[in-house]
Amino acid sequence: MVGETKLRILKQAVTPSRYIDLERSSGVSKSIFNKHLNDLLNEGLIEKTEEGLYVITEKGLKILMRSLENERRGIIHKVRDSLLGVRKEYPEEVVNTFLNLGLKFLRLEECNIDLSFYIEKLTLSDIPNNIYDKAVSLIELVSRIIELNYSLSIYIVEKLRLFRKYYVKNISNQLAKMITAEEELRKKMEDLTLPFSTIVEIVNEKLNMMKRILDELIETNEKLRLLAENHKDNELSISYTYIRINLEELNEKIERALHLISEITN
Repeated sequence: MVGETKLRILKQAVTPSRYIDLERSSGVSKSIFNKHLNDLLNEGLIEKTEEGLYVITEKGLKILMRSLENERRGIIHKVRDSLLGVRKEYPEEVVNTFLNLGLKFLRLEECNIDLSFYIEKLTLSDIPNNIYDKAVSLIELVSRIIELNYSLSIYIVEKLRLFRKYYVKNISNQLAKMITAEEELRKKMEDLTLPFSTIVEIVNEKLNMMKRILDELIETNEKLRLLAENHKDNELSISYTYIRINLEELNEKIERALHLISEITN
């Protein structure tokens, strides 16, 4: 059983990282961090490269993916278990707007699943020296995009518990299908090896798709702002603001990543 601190270190080590980067990601004191790092090295979950960087091993990656899948399932089950009914009545237009947000986020999450698997398949040894730094920056950016999208999707799903009957009817079945599809994709891709140029091409395609969905999400979220103003609903206003801030960050990072891909491929 790998604890939360070790999982944070493993997540950071998906991208080859310096000692100081791992330490910062752990969120614990230096002495405690050193113990966790030594444990991970001794257990073969992380290894040190000739360049002095720390990187997750295949064994560590399997444990990390299993943990993330369990975390994801746990959150979804928690949301489902908490569906005790609508806390308060909302007009149909508000319900439909939130439902639209939820459905669009599911489309974004489908891209996210593919994106995360292909990023995992990038091996630094396959990256040409002349674009190495840009490639590492791209990996870091896309990893952050995946994290942002995942947390936003969970936020929207949790919000949809306000509309129990709509959530159960329209969202829960799609979530279950996505989990199944994710498991099937993982099995298919376990032994898949692709050249760097091919993976960059796929990542570019997925990021462009996410950008198009993101534009739709920004537009839908603006409708939520208008509804919050019309109904003088502070809870809706807070939701709009939280989603807007995160969408803006997500959009900025996707644009940066697409720009990096353009520089790498030209």
